[in-house]
Amino acid sequence: MKINPDLLISNNYPSYEELLGINTYFDVVSLPASDSGYEFMPVMAHYLRTLGDYPVLNMTGRFYDWGDFGGLRPGEAIKSELLYGLANGMRPNIGGHFHPRGDLENAVLDRVERIYRELQTMEPWFDNAKNITEIAIVYPKKIANIRGDRQLKSAVRMLSELKQQFDVVTLASDWSKYKVLIFPDDILFDEETARRVKKHVNEGKAVISTGFSGLDPEKRHFVLEQEWGIKFLGENPFDPAYFTVGENCNEGLPDMPLSLYSNGIEVEASGKTRTEARLVKPYHNRDWDGEYAFYYNPPDKVTEKPALTINGQVAHFSHRIFSGYYDKASVELRTVFSNVLDRFLAKPLVKTKNLPSFSRVFVTEQPKRRMVHLLSYLPEMRGNTQMIEEPIELDNITLSLRHDDRNFKNIYLAPEKVKLSYTLEGDYVHINVPKSKGYSLLVIEE
Repeated sequence: MKINPDLLISNNYPSYEELLGINTYFDVVSLPASDSGYEFMPVMAHYLRTLGDYPVLNMTGRFYDWGDFGGLRPGEAIKSELLYGLANGMRPNIGGHFHPRGDLENAVLDRVERIYRELQTMEPWFDNAKNITEIAIVYPKKIANIRGDRQLKSAVRMLSELKQQFDVVTLASDWSKYKVLIFPDDILFDEETARRVKKHVNEGKAVISTGFSGLDPEKRHFVLEQEWGIKFLGENPFDPAYFTVGENCNEGLPDMPLSLYSNGIEVEASGKTRTEARLVKPYHNRDWDGEYAFYYNPPDKVTEKPALTINGQVAHFSHRIFSGYYDKASVELRTVFSNVLDRFLAKPLVKTKNLPSFSRVFVTEQPKRRMVHLLSYLPEMRGNTQMIEEPIELDNITLSLRHDDRNFKNIYLAPEKVKLSYTLEGDYVHINVPKSKGYSLLVIEE
């Protein structure tokens, strides 16, 4: 028997990492109008590209739900999902249901054709482009859990809203290129994780952990207690838990006790560890007595218990801030996290002005050029279903790309090759985009 070495093979089971060396490509099946929503595919897009040089197929569908022969989702919804994937190194695929009689629905085929024709005009800038990333969200758990992990989805959303360039990594990939490692909420350290993190910190790179992350599998102590600069004292009983942030990390925060919207731990700072935020005790823990007396619990007084500590290049939040962000979307939690990240990554790959939080920015590269992908679509919750019906127009945008000592000379919008005005200042090239509707592809050539 002869085997065609160019044959494309992909198995659905077992997990992706167990299929390394067996599959010749991977696929992500994500139908946002069904059970996936718009939180799942971004996690997979940032994760699968770290497993090696495998093609990754972004499989969405023209229908709303599985077995839905009469559904035809808006073209802008389908296009936005494929553009997100293309901006993250994935290949586009639109799934459909075909009638067993062989009937063809021309309305479906026409919509698919229009979308593919538009995407094909930008193929030269998508083909073999690789994402540039400098942050990793670390998830050394069983990948079977990845679909439902809300802390991971929250971390991906928060970094995306902050326009940071990042990957999701497991123990199957190399962590050495990243400047910052993030451990969201419940990442317990086994021997291999601890070894990698210790090497990372010894190289002068940064770590941000939250909640129970960093503890040993039995949750008795921090595995790298010296590097973290704190001791684990047990779970924190405050419910609700509030915190107040010191002047080093409080930019953009209101001057008041803020809610954490999650549970957490108590720690004791040691050595030169700085306490940058402190827990605030409520008058009484939340309870229900039938008359609300123990349900509405205002903050009482600031304690000496750390809510945020920084020891060298390691920052730790005492509470599960990503769980809190997933539950309540507290902008203040994102702000304080961003303030800490800015201390460790003062010159990120890309900076933006006048961009709303729902917009997304990704940076890819090919030989002699970089591309900045700007997406502005906003899924709206309509009853039980998230929906995108139209793109959102943005005006007068400034994007700043770190040039990394490369001599960029030609900057334009693809595929039309419309020239864009820009200025060079310090480590960045500042690019002005007069208007963007849904998606813009900026090309920065040497």
